[in-house]
Amino acid sequence: MSTFYHQKNISRIKGLMSQPDLEKLIHAFIFSRIDYCNSVFTGTPGVGKTTLGKELAAQTGLTYVNIGELAHE
Repeated sequence: MSTFYHQKNISRIKGLMSQPDLEKLIHAFIFSRIDYCNSVFTGTPGVGKTTLGKELAAQTGLTYVNIGELAHE
């Protein structure tokens, strides 16, 4: 099923859930959609990409690699 389908269903039930439970549901949804083998984060500096990448690596048992640091070596 598509991501849009699940997002629409979440929007339908969000009023029936507490904020912490809704956050858990959304986090579970996001983590279920991530391709753990090839996650690449790009974008504006200083918005939390490093923090997100390190947290994903810690939660999945994978290794976080900062490409910028590799480029300087």
